[in-house]
Amino acid sequence: MTLCKVLITGAGGMLATDVESTLSPEFRITALSKAQLDITNRDAVFKAIDSIKPNVLINTAAYTNADECEKNREIAMQTNGTAVGCLAQAAQAIGARIIHISTDYIFDGEKQGQYSEDDKPNPLSVYGQSKLIGEQELIRFTNN
Repeated sequence: MTLCKVLITGAGGMLATDVESTLSPEFRITALSKAQLDITNRDAVFKAIDSIKPNVLINTAAYTNADECEKNREIAMQTNGTAVGCLAQAAQAIGARIIHISTDYIFDGEKQGQYSEDDKPNPLSVYGQSKLIGEQELIRFTNN
């Protein structure tokens, strides 16, 4: 039996730790921290994904401090936005599936009840805007 290879970005973070701990032992997991893989470095992303050749890429890497995103818009947009498109392209280049974690910050909070993927986004912060760009990049590079 061939084990499914899973690459998790953002290792060491709370979400990555939780995701990794819930995966079954039937997966061969490679978890890379920011020090091991800076997702904003396109060449490093393509090299790592081509080298590891995961079947599934789970992106938990993000710039999540909403207040800091307001001060560092460019870093937020690169990390939460552009880099997601790069991950999607690199995954697609080797035929891997990608799972990306987003946030409710892409919505304005005005809706009564729960949001769904079909609801119109309206982010009110740089963090929310950057995460929405990441979703758009993911769609752009995976819906061919």
